[in-house]
Amino acid sequence: MAQISWDGLKIMRAVASGGSVRAAAELLNLHHSTVIRRVEQLEKELGTLVFTRTPRGLELTLEGSMVLEHAERVQQEMDNLELRVQGSDQKFAGKVRITMPDILAVGFVMQDFAKFTSLYPDIELVFIPSHVNLNIAAREADIAIRVTTKPPEDLIGKLVGKFTLGVYVHEDYLKLHDPVKNPEACHWIGWGDSVGHNGLVKQQLFPNVPMRTSCDSVLLQLSAVKSGVGMALLPCGIADREPGLVRISDELNQADSEIWILTHPDLRFTARIKVLMDFLSDSFHRNAHMLRGVETTRIPAAAGSWLGI
Repeated sequence: MAQISWDGLKIMRAVASGGSVRAAAELLNLHHSTVIRRVEQLEKELGTLVFTRTPRGLELTLEGSMVLEHAERVQQEMDNLELRVQGSDQKFAGKVRITMPDILAVGFVMQDFAKFTSLYPDIELVFIPSHVNLNIAAREADIAIRVTTKPPEDLIGKLVGKFTLGVYVHEDYLKLHDPVKNPEACHWIGWGDSVGHNGLVKQQLFPNVPMRTSCDSVLLQLSAVKSGVGMALLPCGIADREPGLVRISDELNQADSEIWILTHPDLRFTARIKVLMDFLSDSFHRNAHMLRGVETTRIPAAAGSWLGI
């Protein structure tokens, strides 16, 4: 049997995880023909088929399942070794990968990142904007800023704040629309297929306003409101500082509005990780009033009549 290629095993893991060649190709940023060729080469090296070709896609054979099990163990050992080596690093230098929802990087967070890079010029920051929970143990990221009430048990970190939400429209939108007296003429911007978010909007806030637009990006929602598309439920800490935007509801506290900064336990003593987590924690605490919506948008007098102000 020829020497087994670790690259081939990584591609096999990606195919098994994604369920198809196409999914593996997208995950690994490879052409699908390259994935097929590497899988075939791995099978040649092993002297057995690891996948069965079916109309539904590729399915692991019995031998493939056994190979995958060993490959997962090897990968785990490699990840653990890398984490332990990195955890012993006490220099304020090197790369730090940070994953977070892009909306959290707007405003004070990114401004404070700029201050951090001035203080620690030898630390390279890599931003990974994502709502998906990347696997820190598998080295997909080093630090995660997440909105959650249940941080993963295999990570450590701290609760750094909460945010509030409010309903926002552009002041020009209010000149032509009245969500109270004529709700059917108004326009909710919802959150994709999120039943929880959209249900909250429809049940508690202007329930008679139809939802005619939706997207799963807060930044896109913010842009849509600024352009006069309609009204949306937005974080007060972001929308309050946008010129022309008006908050037409009381602040809304949600149970799932906690912000956590997290990392892997093996990285907690790494100098560049620790100093950045402490810096970010201080940043969130200093700007807690923004996250809570204390800096209230003033509602124009024309809108005050029907808002009871």
